[in-house]
Amino acid sequence: MTTFNRLSLQAAVLFLVIVHPVPSAAHNKTKNSTESHPIPPPTVKTQGGCDYAKAFRMVFAFGDSDTDPGNALLTGSLTIKINPRVHKSENPFSDGKLLIDYVCETLGIPPVPAYQNSSADFSHGANFALAGTSCLTNIQRMHSRIHALLGKVIPGAINLQLSWFKKYLQVMAASSGNQAQGGGSLGGSGSGNAHGTMGLDVADGDGGGIGEISGNSGVASSSGTWGNGGHRGSGSSSSFSSDSQSGGVSGGGSISGSGSSTSRTGGSAVSKALKDVLFWVGPIGGNDYARLYSSENPSVSSQWISQQTINQVTKLVTTLLETGAKYIVVQGLPPVGCLPATLSSTPSSDRDEHGCSTSANAAVSSHNEEIQQFLALLQKTFVDCTIVFADFYKAYMTVIKSPELYHIIDAFSTCCGLKGGAVNFNPEHPCGAATTTACQKAAGHVIWDGIHLTAQMNKYVAEMFLNQTGYTQPCLMDVARKKLSS
Repeated sequence: MTTFNRLSLQAAVLFLVIVHPVPSAAHNKTKNSTESHPIPPPTVKTQGGCDYAKAFRMVFAFGDSDTDPGNALLTGSLTIKINPRVHKSENPFSDGKLLIDYVCETLGIPPVPAYQNSSADFSHGANFALAGTSCLTNIQRMHSRIHALLGKVIPGAINLQLSWFKKYLQVMAASSGNQAQGGGSLGGSGSGNAHGTMGLDVADGDGGGIGEISGNSGVASSSGTWGNGGHRGSGSSSSFSSDSQSGGVSGGGSISGSGSSTSRTGGSAVSKALKDVLFWVGPIGGNDYARLYSSENPSVSSQWISQQTINQVTKLVTTLLETGAKYIVVQGLPPVGCLPATLSSTPSSDRDEHGCSTSANAAVSSHNEEIQQFLALLQKTFVDCTIVFADFYKAYMTVIKSPELYHIIDAFSTCCGLKGGAVNFNPEHPCGAATTTACQKAAGHVIWDGIHLTAQMNKYVAEMFLNQTGYTQPCLMDVARKKLSS
């Protein structure tokens, strides 16, 4: 299929001057105006509403710390520890619910659990998002001189999330009680031989060992061989495929396989189940931008960061669609220039009328435009799928522009952090450290720890995505209604 990784980038090269700013007039205006006037409750304008509870039965979520309910904590990859003195939830990156939790609540299902939670109930889906996800490799990050910021950086985490997802589908297929034998695989893009190349080959050798995701290419044979660093099983392979049992992959990369099979495969049941799944791709790359703007003397530009990030998002979304996703929501990035992590490290002269970093937000705006162009191309290729872009930037700025309407008393300072300075943020003293404290009213803040939203802000953004027009393209309410009527 078309190689979307070759999309040209149009982001301008930005010149960074890293200094410590003084409090901006815009920041002071936000605090003073909201503290001296009564705050009316926010209103949610809907277009007739939508019964989401009947539209989707499951949710599969991907992303970084904005979406991770605990995978990083369970795998031991967090460098930030839970501190009961300041943390009111089991997630150090929030004071409560994540945006994806509110999405699930609207759908009428429990919050989908972290995939790494072995005791969880996955009947309503799973969350594969991983805090620390970076779109840069270890080598790229070292050469770029970008530091870790709030927690450990996990290069290659997109591949890891796809690997977890593949294992989940394998179990899902097995639980349907249907088996297929042979060299079947979930084919990806590339050459179309009978076994399929590049992608989520699902092979299970004797003893139940599941191979990891392959690299750019690789063939799953009956003995479970994997390409580019994968693992090999032994004996016959357990696989799932679509209704077509042979043939190659070309163009859009249909799911295919080869070899003998039973009359009904587990893959057929999985394919049917995926039609009622809402795939949710949370913001990916925002932390890399925040790391860039909070690093001293980085050797790379925002344009370079954009290229690496878009390549990884491209890979993730394309693979999910090739695997069988029918309904997928892709969040854009928020205005990184409004985050305390960025404001504390960029010059006060680099501010727009709202008090945000002009250069950082320009880079993110360009990034979001590129993502939307990519999604439009994918929609033309996967015509039987529905791809929704969720405008995180617009939703965030809606609150920034009218903080009084949303009970916001401080739109720029962290709720949890080292008190002092313009925005109460210091990367050497992250939320949870002995030197940090948490505000009394997190719901009055947009930002929890310098990068991540408070639970209340997550709720506001989720409401805009799910119940208002103008924040998702196409409108998510219309997508749900159309699905219900089909």
